[in-house]
Amino acid sequence: MQTCQSTISIRSSTVLTGKRGFKRRRKTSKLLGPWMMRVSEIAALLDSLHDTHTFLVLPPRTHVHDYGFQMEMIGDRCYVVRVRAGSDAEKKGLRQGDEILDLRGNPGGYVDTLDRLLGGLFQNDLKICDRVGRDGTKSMSAMGRHHDAFTGRFAVLIDSESASASEVLARVVQIERRGFIVGDRSSGSVMEARHYPHEVSIDSRVSYAPSVTDADLVMTDGKTLEPVGVEPDIVVFAD
Repeated sequence: MQTCQSTISIRSSTVLTGKRGFKRRRKTSKLLGPWMMRVSEIAALLDSLHDTHTFLVLPPRTHVHDYGFQMEMIGDRCYVVRVRAGSDAEKKGLRQGDEILDLRGNPGGYVDTLDRLLGGLFQNDLKICDRVGRDGTKSMSAMGRHHDAFTGRFAVLIDSESASASEVLARVVQIERRGFIVGDRSSGSVMEARHYPHEVSIDSRVSYAPSVTDADLVMTDGKTLEPVGVEPDIVVFAD
């Protein structure tokens, strides 16, 4: 794939630029939910193509969908800037100024990362879940950051592609009533699997690796997220 030589015309204050990574200008720009993930995907693609000269702007919307609340990027953080009166978001308690943790399209990651992120959201140590494996049950916990933890109000934004550690984080926040879960039902993909690589050689070499489920994660409410996922407190469907 080759990098497009032409520059997209500027129609918005949103500019992503920089070498080996894209940075927004300090000037704030309003982004409605569904476009935020697309912007990051396109920016990542341009970065992979070593294209540091293309200015990326949001395409014009043919219509505006009212989600009951509006988000705005301020610096490198996302905040709720408006909650419509009478909306489901208002009834559930979402307020202007609440910070947004966007986990849409996030496939998950390392357990240590989950532990550190949850620890930054809680002052005290807390149990995440039980890992029920073929070799027994092991409790998974996160160490709270005490006075260094973030204690402000926030919401976690998820969708059907939020999986594994990202939906575990969302469910812990929901169970502990630490914040709001906003968006669509998550993937429901939390079981751990182990890969067993093999190789067969006759006239040519053939490699293959069966994947065998090794463990399931049971949350503190006694239920597993496989395959039901996390049901948001405030349901939002993308256009």
